[in-house]
Amino acid sequence: MLVPQSYLQYHPNAEVRQRAKGFLVSIAIIYPCYIFFLWWLWYSKSPQAPFHFFNDMGEWLQMDKVGHAVVQFQNTMMPAFIFCWAGFEPKKSALFAFLFSFLALAPIEVMDGFSVSWGFSWGDMLANTLGSLFAYFQMRGWDSIVVLPKFSFHQTLYALARPDMFGADYIQNSLKDYNGQTYWFTFDINRLIGKKILPSWLLLSLGYGAEGMYGGHDNVWTDKNGVTQDFSNVERYRQFYISFDINFDPLVKNQKLKRWLYPLNIFKMPFPALEISEKGFQFHWLYL
Repeated sequence: MLVPQSYLQYHPNAEVRQRAKGFLVSIAIIYPCYIFFLWWLWYSKSPQAPFHFFNDMGEWLQMDKVGHAVVQFQNTMMPAFIFCWAGFEPKKSALFAFLFSFLALAPIEVMDGFSVSWGFSWGDMLANTLGSLFAYFQMRGWDSIVVLPKFSFHQTLYALARPDMFGADYIQNSLKDYNGQTYWFTFDINRLIGKKILPSWLLLSLGYGAEGMYGGHDNVWTDKNGVTQDFSNVERYRQFYISFDINFDPLVKNQKLKRWLYPLNIFKMPFPALEISEKGFQFHWLYL
């Protein structure tokens, strides 16, 4: 579903003002604990170095950067709902959620900058910021969400050839195998153009994916046995998709059920799709 309007409504009363105070105090206590936990979990045992940069903009045909933006969009939406629930006006909630989501991920990029294994990535930082801004400007301009980024995944043969990189099971594959990931932008066309041309439950989706990737930059690597694997003959290419999605909001009337179904907003529903790439056009009867 797209975001129910009730999630971004202002309810000024004494109860929500108490929520606001409690919420802000909770953030002040939890945030430093969150930073320390991240450092202890990921970085405390890793070799450290002077702060440095790492340019990974050319990796994975930018699939990882689109993923950063989509995840950060959702990281901005959830705090916005909580700020509204806590009694802040929608536009203030949008601003506070943008700042909150930015401050939640920025320390990770900074700590990467001190790690020998990684470095501060301007590409990741830019993608994170764009994802947050995409949510912020929609909430500021429309007081709602009209274009919703989503995610879908299907398993690929690339993971079988390189489980060390892409994982050994479905969950790991879904997080690591960019060949099977697709990132979507789902549009409420009726709201955008101010005219009903699709049923209220049907949404237009435009997707981006990539395939042919065994590594970030190329398809040559050394396996765990020290043997060089050369798949340079496999073409790496981008894919664009046109499909549809389901808006559950007008179909579900029960407000509690809507809240339970909200996590579906992260995932695009399986639908027929038209794929467009340098290999031409391909129609999928059911694209996952």
